[in-house]
Amino acid sequence: MADGELQFNTKIDTKGFENGVNNLKKKGKTATDDFDNGVDSNKSNLLSLGNVAKTVGAYIGVDLFKDAITMGVQFNAQVEQYKIALTTLTGSAEEANKIIEKVKQDAVKTPFDVAELIKANQLMLSTGLNADDTRNIVLALGDAISATGGGNEELSRMIINLQQVKNLGKASLVDIKQFAYAGIDIYGLLADYLGITKQEASEMEVSWEDLSGALLKASQEGGMYFNAMINQSSSLNGQLSNLSDNLKQRLGKSFQWLNDLLKNNIV
Repeated sequence: MADGELQFNTKIDTKGFENGVNNLKKKGKTATDDFDNGVDSNKSNLLSLGNVAKTVGAYIGVDLFKDAITMGVQFNAQVEQYKIALTTLTGSAEEANKIIEKVKQDAVKTPFDVAELIKANQLMLSTGLNADDTRNIVLALGDAISATGGGNEELSRMIINLQQVKNLGKASLVDIKQFAYAGIDIYGLLADYLGITKQEASEMEVSWEDLSGALLKASQEGGMYFNAMINQSSSLNGQLSNLSDNLKQRLGKSFQWLNDLLKNNIV
């Protein structure tokens, strides 16, 4: 080397990258296997989501797989945000995980999706209710909304109304009107719960205890809205909603490894 001359080695070491790609392929194979194995044992293998995906994929190519990965990764990223928010509210990551797992179970059995159910639980938890009471009141409201043909939009609006009632300890006339707009016979529920007439219910100051008690009773066996969410879930729209929730959750489970890889290595 001559004086004042610098030399650089421009050869790029790709060994690490190649190892990463190979690992990605192995993970992809594992995810596909997990996806197939995730189908309930009492379902026909012919109808497994994995087989359906492979069959459709044979016709439309790799786009299906790309969409599946995107849906799974986005679902997991959203769930991670929920966990952070719920951990802040409850003060416990373990409690947050329990709430989310229960919400996932509720989503595949009701007309409401994970996102709206999580938001509803968050709002009620913020009022000081514990996790079990929160879940019960959210599901009771869900029955009332389902009985009138409402969905995610109505749940989102009405849970804010219910949060306000809990925070104030009583329902204002505006709060009561919101129930009427949603098609929920709140005076009828109060009359049944308190053993009074609807006229008497309309003239009383409605406390949180009376309002929540009336909703809970209406969702129980013999109540006006008993099994309303289950009945709605048996409709075509309800079945499609449950299928979508189930699919997102299965994809999320299958591609959790990819979220971990993106978060801990690539990003």
